[in-house]
Amino acid sequence: MARALLLWAFLARAAAVADEVKSLPGVATLKNKHYAGYAVVNETTDRQLFYWFVEAESGNQPGVTPNIIWMNGGPGASSIMGLMVENIGPLTLQQSGELAENPHAWSGKNNVMIIDNPVGSGFSFTGKESYVKSEKEMREDFYTALKFIFTQHPEYARNPLWVTGESYGGKYVPNVAYEIHIRGEFPLKGIIIGNGVYSGLIQNPTVPEFAYNQGLIDEHQLLVARDRALKCVQLIEAQQLQEAEKFCEDSVRNLYASNTTAGGVFYYDVGLKDASFLDKLTDLLGRYLNSPETRSALHVGNRTWRQADEVGPVAEGLILDFETPQGMRVIESLLDAGKGYRVVTYNGVRDGSVCNHLGNLLSMKALKWYGSGPFNAAATTPWRPLGPLAGYQRSYGPLSYYTMLYTGHLVPMIVPDTARALIEDIVSGAQGALVV
Repeated sequence: MARALLLWAFLARAAAVADEVKSLPGVATLKNKHYAGYAVVNETTDRQLFYWFVEAESGNQPGVTPNIIWMNGGPGASSIMGLMVENIGPLTLQQSGELAENPHAWSGKNNVMIIDNPVGSGFSFTGKESYVKSEKEMREDFYTALKFIFTQHPEYARNPLWVTGESYGGKYVPNVAYEIHIRGEFPLKGIIIGNGVYSGLIQNPTVPEFAYNQGLIDEHQLLVARDRALKCVQLIEAQQLQEAEKFCEDSVRNLYASNTTAGGVFYYDVGLKDASFLDKLTDLLGRYLNSPETRSALHVGNRTWRQADEVGPVAEGLILDFETPQGMRVIESLLDAGKGYRVVTYNGVRDGSVCNHLGNLLSMKALKWYGSGPFNAAATTPWRPLGPLAGYQRSYGPLSYYTMLYTGHLVPMIVPDTARALIEDIVSGAQGALVV
């Protein structure tokens, strides 16, 4: 038995060394330790999830240094976008296509991990076209990958763990956290979600109200948009979920894109005059990641990196989940678990999508948990983490909700110092005192 354990430890350590990223194209010296590669999460269907783990620049203190998981949404989006474009990781992609050190990185004092999730997103793949069909299936795959990573790198396994993300992460994040909770193997501390997708019934009707109050449509267009939102709600209530997703999403896009309504404003951040830089950055990131040198450095073989948002096989697999409140039910379970898990949600107030601040607050107020009444009655107060007014927050017990000024859907990208201040406050425990 002892000999078998020693052999297992030796093999795990050998695998750990094999996933070390020793260099990256265009980077003179890596200041952080990087690990990347594949975790096989289902041998039968050849599902493999790509991961990228970055140790804190200050180094890892086992059991102390926070582990932060970041997830982009979509479905179909790669979380490398967050790592390299949205200021999560230590390197950031420039408009020139070059990488630069990121002064806003979350990885100064924290270990940061991304997993391209679900299979079909980013570098992750399924050899037998087996895409996940539910959040339960997604979170089980994710947990298998997480366990694989921590088995290879046990020095990080007992560190406090935070699951974070944005957009469709409103579903991914709580589900992954819940799987970690029920397995009980890793020290989960809480979740942090930005501009989340929570409930089609609650959030879709807020889109016309947001657009009208921003001055993007007039009172006549508001009535038309309200009628379409009502039909969207009726489709969801009738459980015609596939039809609802298409109709509801088309309604939002048409409201903002048409020259007879909002005229083509970028509805994920109505304060941006020109958002074409986002498409350029995505294209540049694809070129960088798909170069032979980068593929070799990240141990992905000849796999192609892909980025999608609500289109393609990943989104099609989860089509029946889009409009449901399943993620909210899981958040309620985390709040009532009696483990002291923090649930923190934030929202950039210039987001005009279904993830807008009106729908996000209504979703938080609709949660059914022991603190529902006091949270709903709590006062909203100005929030100044760095001195100047940055937004507003309300809290009760383990639940906190923040609105952030001067930004929309992509909070860490547009106001990186504010986003990092929030993360640092939460994971360091500065905001951790629970009101009961």
